[in-house]
Amino acid sequence: MSYYLTISKALSCQPNHDQVHPSQKILLKNKDEYTLVSTLCNDTTNMAGPLKASLIPIRTDSANILPDLLIPNITRTLIKTKQASSCCFAILTILWDLVTLPSRFLTLIPRIFYNTCVSSREHPLVLFLKEKGVDPVYLSGEVIVKAYMENKKFDLSQEGHEYELHLGTQEVPFSRFHTGFTLIHPAGVHSPWDNSKIRTRFAT
Repeated sequence: MSYYLTISKALSCQPNHDQVHPSQKILLKNKDEYTLVSTLCNDTTNMAGPLKASLIPIRTDSANILPDLLIPNITRTLIKTKQASSCCFAILTILWDLVTLPSRFLTLIPRIFYNTCVSSREHPLVLFLKEKGVDPVYLSGEVIVKAYMENKKFDLSQEGHEYELHLGTQEVPFSRFHTGFTLIHPAGVHSPWDNSKIRTRFAT
């Protein structure tokens, strides 16, 4: 059994297809290191979920204060999940942003002081990636991280997890996605993970 990690920039960070960054693949030492990667990817440092973003304006700099104060879920959640075409979902999200607007106004001044006084933190996964010699281009912004096991005995069957993360030092409204996956050789070779072929996707 071999263990790997691949990292690439999220598509939302690569609007210019002429400058798309390929993924970088890293061989992990053992299962313990694979487990460590999964633990680090589950860390939510600098990623404010929809509930927190609804109650507090996360970013208070001049470029982001208005969207984070007025429409945090419209600007992030709908675009992130690509559900803007769903009229009902869009209306509910707008209503939710309106209902929670007073809370964001009440917490605006304390949040400005917090962002001014509290030092920014680095996501713990960044240090691990640096130690592995990952290209600096993947150490900030939105990235896709895949940690998986590869079983060559079963003709390169793979099982693992895919994470969409924000690795910047500034906290942002961000719906962290985590997908479990199993890949089986196209020839249909039986795999011990056959019973987990269904992909699961959820935001946390």
